[in-house]
Amino acid sequence: MSIKCRDILMLPSLKKFRLVGGKNGLDRNLSWVHVVDIPDVSKWVHGGELLFTTGISIRDNVDILMKIIEEINSKNLAGLVINVGPYIKNIPKEAILLADRLDFPLFELPWEVKLVDVTEIICNFIIKKSIEERSIGEFLENILFTDFKSEEVFVSKAEYHGFNISHQNCVMITDIDEFGQYINKSNIKDEKKIMEIKFCLQQIVNNTLEKNGKRPLSLIRGDSVISLIPKKEAEDESSVVGIAEEIRKSVMKQMSPLKVSVGIGRYYSDLKDVKNSLKEAERALNLAYKIMGGNSVYSYSEAGIFRLLFEIKDKSEMMSFFNELMEPMMKYDEGSRVDLINTLEVFLRNNGNFVKTAKDLFIHRSTLNYRIKKLRKSLMWIYLIGKPNLIYK
Repeated sequence: MSIKCRDILMLPSLKKFRLVGGKNGLDRNLSWVHVVDIPDVSKWVHGGELLFTTGISIRDNVDILMKIIEEINSKNLAGLVINVGPYIKNIPKEAILLADRLDFPLFELPWEVKLVDVTEIICNFIIKKSIEERSIGEFLENILFTDFKSEEVFVSKAEYHGFNISHQNCVMITDIDEFGQYINKSNIKDEKKIMEIKFCLQQIVNNTLEKNGKRPLSLIRGDSVISLIPKKEAEDESSVVGIAEEIRKSVMKQMSPLKVSVGIGRYYSDLKDVKNSLKEAERALNLAYKIMGGNSVYSYSEAGIFRLLFEIKDKSEMMSFFNELMEPMMKYDEGSRVDLINTLEVFLRNNGNFVKTAKDLFIHRSTLNYRIKKLRKSLMWIYLIGKPNLIYK
């Protein structure tokens, strides 16, 4: 579950709930609420809670309040809500400055607002959000990992959740580089802490997708966040690569020293074929590690010859690569008299012998040289850049 402090500020029923300090910490994870009125609160919390207090044990003692903020910040709480009234009439400036320095969200709530009403609203929101996220995760799991006959049910259910997946979709996998080594090196044994890191990654992925006009549909699986990305009109795959690069850089900035690699599959029109995009994203991710060594973005459609090298056992993959390689040359031959494909076939059959090839094709050697240069240039673009549609422009 990836609920943030900023989410509750958007609730229309909490208009009198006001942030006074620590605004840069609003992306802290919020797991639950806790009401306490004793100075020694750190031993009663686990992390992720939003703490409420009336201030009855603090009153006008600024030092106690400052100590509480520092302690609960060290316990990774989501924030502190002070019920301003008879015990704490105004939140001290020292406390606000401390909250700003720690990036620890500090809220105030007027005394006339009942704590029980506010905590109930927030708890209900957390439960509803949790159920919704779990439902979305299960929905995406069914699309990617189960067999189904009809797309209509999934499209209808997606629309119910506010997603439009009726057109082309691709899969993007964002994987944490060497996460197991990081956990061992950092001596992290708490499963909750490990999940918080994964939720943080998912939040970065989702926020980046939203910023780029794409409603996020994602799930956590292993050390990865898997996202289903719908294609907009007049949009090519390079836009997804740009989003992935943005995610990679955001992770380096916000989750240092952790880094991620991203694999991107091709777009598919039929929802049942999106599983192919998942496999391609997995292969692209594999290439990102093998070729780039991690901390990189790799698109399957741009993998070129490396796809063939790493997938040599897959005959269907070899045919797919062959068709992708030859199709632009076939189209070029249709609109010209160069006859590249036949030239290539004869040239290979003659083991690269220029004289024999020119003789068999009934052309001058200079003409053959021209064709071979064009073939070499074309094939080099396809092999190394993997964008055959750019070759003959």
